[in-house]
Amino acid sequence: FYISRIWGDVPLVTQATTEGVNVSLSRTPQKDVLDFCIRDTKKYLDSLPTEYGNDDRSKLNYDGLYYGKNWGQLGNTYWGYWQAIALLAHIHAWMGDYTATDTYTKMILNNLSQVHTAAIGYANAQSYLSGTTQSIFYDKGIIGGNCYQLLSFPYSMANRESGPSGVGHIE
Repeated sequence: FYISRIWGDVPLVTQATTEGVNVSLSRTPQKDVLDFCIRDTKKYLDSLPTEYGNDDRSKLNYDGLYYGKNWGQLGNTYWGYWQAIALLAHIHAWMGDYTATDTYTKMILNNLSQVHTAAIGYANAQSYLSGTTQSIFYDKGIIGGNCYQLLSFPYSMANRESGPSGVGHIE
């Protein structure tokens, strides 16, 4: 999605290639790439947990610790059901399909407590967006039991997943 969002028409690889064999692919129209992303995301949506390390409400019912860690330690480090819903909203918005965007966005807004997120209001915007260790951009973005990095590539400071500076996103 992001590659097509930036460059438009891009090669779409849907099958593994043989190691060491270079295959020349032509560009696929952006709409076809985005349609593929939507289909693929929907295809696997029901096989994703709603959260890791806590009260999974998906049909998987994967409750309990995930690799020995609870949700407070993981946040949205791993993508699951709600991140896929956010991705679908984002892709549809990018395509100009605002009816579908509204549908997926409302799924999140109507389930904020289950998603473990909340809207950032005027009163807390400055501190949450400041870039300090108390901001949503630090570590997993968890503040007061909510994770404000719903759709991102977060990192875990405890796992040494950030760059040499030890702060900020992956460097």
